[in-house]
Amino acid sequence: MKAAGGIRPVAAGETLRRAASKIAMRAVPQQALREVFATHGQSAIGSSAGAEAYVAACRAFAIEMMNEQCGDYVFVKLDMKNAFNSASRVKSLEELRQHFPALGPLFAGIYGKHRALFVSGFSERISSEEGPQQGCVGGTKLFCLVLRSVTSQLPAVRLRVFFSDDGSVGGPRVDVETYLRLLNQLGPPVGIRLNWVKCMVYMAPHTQPLNPQDFPLLSCCPTAPLQDAVVLNVPLFPNPQFWAEHVREVDKCHARIASFALYDRHSAYWLLQACAGPALSTYLARCAPIPPDIIDQLDLSAARAWSACGPSLSGRKQLRASLPAKRLPGGLGLRPMARITDIALACGIGVAHKYMQYFFSGPVPQASALDPTHLDRVSSLPGDAASIVLAGIASGKGVGLQRKAIAAVEEHLAKTLFQQADTEERIRILSCSHPRANYYLSPPQRAHALCWLDPAAFDAVIRLRLGVPLSDVESSCDRCHAPVKDVNGTHLLACMAGSLRSELHTEISQTAFSYATRGGLQPFREGRPFSSAPGARLDIGFISGGQSHLLDFAVTSHLRPIHLAQAAQASGGAATAYEDIKRNKYGAFIRPGQVLHPVCFDTLGAWGAAAAKPLYIIASKYAGGSGLGPSAMHLFYAHLNAVIMKNVARILLGHSAAGTTVLCD
Repeated sequence: MKAAGGIRPVAAGETLRRAASKIAMRAVPQQALREVFATHGQSAIGSSAGAEAYVAACRAFAIEMMNEQCGDYVFVKLDMKNAFNSASRVKSLEELRQHFPALGPLFAGIYGKHRALFVSGFSERISSEEGPQQGCVGGTKLFCLVLRSVTSQLPAVRLRVFFSDDGSVGGPRVDVETYLRLLNQLGPPVGIRLNWVKCMVYMAPHTQPLNPQDFPLLSCCPTAPLQDAVVLNVPLFPNPQFWAEHVREVDKCHARIASFALYDRHSAYWLLQACAGPALSTYLARCAPIPPDIIDQLDLSAARAWSACGPSLSGRKQLRASLPAKRLPGGLGLRPMARITDIALACGIGVAHKYMQYFFSGPVPQASALDPTHLDRVSSLPGDAASIVLAGIASGKGVGLQRKAIAAVEEHLAKTLFQQADTEERIRILSCSHPRANYYLSPPQRAHALCWLDPAAFDAVIRLRLGVPLSDVESSCDRCHAPVKDVNGTHLLACMAGSLRSELHTEISQTAFSYATRGGLQPFREGRPFSSAPGARLDIGFISGGQSHLLDFAVTSHLRPIHLAQAAQASGGAATAYEDIKRNKYGAFIRPGQVLHPVCFDTLGAWGAAAAKPLYIIASKYAGGSGLGPSAMHLFYAHLNAVIMKNVARILLGHSAAGTTVLCD
């Protein structure tokens, strides 16, 4: 919806159309895209760091413009009126056939006729008659082709750079005025029109005022000091007011998450690690140096949001929580901004420097490259991160560069943390870093309520995961009746009181049985499959691939004394060791055509080695039968993990002094 009311049409297209368009677009080499677009100043297509390149070019020109020798320079930020919806479809298809003839028939079929757009919830239809549709896979390229047909006819200026429909030009005011005059003449016939009220002319302190008689187009635009220039929402110069406003916006987001955590800590955590924290500032970090005090404020804001979601953390526990959840050391993915800023800027501006030659007429300003002091900081990154970043900058290949470099830093931190850990902490780290142990932390989008933990359970599980004390109150164990001051829940999980242990086992079995049924496996429960041992019962069984798969479930403590050695050696070591108990119990009864699967988990959610195959069969059958695709497999795994962790939390929370939750902080 538009801010002033009304509908802003963003047509997405049907699934088959989008799939066909994606396949067709992938067939176009990046080099071909770069030759068509980047060479004419378009950074949005064919560039691996397009937005960063746009900002870097504008900043380099602005720094050059601050030199008094450039006294007649102006910098103009262009705004196009209703850009996508006004661009000529006829011209876009004509340009497409010229530059990418293989794509012509597909997009001629999409845009060759007027289309009716359906708006969900409205009976009214909108006729789509002009311009590429903004939700179309090839929409941006079609618009940029129309824009290119105009800009390719314009004279050279010192700076000329576009990011889709955002553009900036700069240079001597006479050259810029001529550029704008010709753009104003050649653009409207193909739907490219400047919105003069929103275009902005930036002037350096030493620049003389514009004379309306000599520069009528420049004079009709608003003006502002060059030091206040902002392009693509990034300041070109140090701007305390901009950064203070950004911190306020981040604080608002984190405050909403903190208020949400009052009744749903698990979902609030999911939002914090997926959508907030560094996710709100990484783009800025890739485009501009963030002041150190702002970085501290951003991390403090994220820490305040986390304090509403889980226990307070410091030292090694805080470091571990900041590391990834799905690999060593099994953290929480609460990555601090301070860890990524140097890497992000190097990967953004460093790679973008490769494209500066396309945006400037004449020598490329030295200011478009990374500052030498920043390169020194990059060179001192731990692990393999420095070599990864520097090699990426040298080659100009920025795809995945930041992700790889941050992963290298975190791998180094994780190894150091693991090496310094005692046996109990090493076991926690190994169990939590098991690839199947973390599905409950981030359920898929379609996850139902059963995949999410209630606030008390989530808090208890996070404490168990990180080794944060659960209770300092002495209580009596329901099973062995021993008085224990079980700070970390070690005794409770190793002893596992009878009724709660049975409930945990039953709920796991019921969950697997339910998904196997929905997957069409026709499972049976509590079967007696052994003729030589009629009294032996297994939890569930099903036929698949011509074999009878027999599953028996169990959960064991990750710190069970008899399994400590195995648990300290490998992820899921305690669960894998417990599988041998099941094999010794039932292995002698197995007949040809039967396969025994001891499906064992530890109390941090790690799977035993034998669990993967039978659970994969159930998950894949459920995915095929539900029509949800691969996400259905994630849903099953998340639900199963959540069942385990909910019941583990019940065991921990059910043994406080008065039968209520007593958590330390």
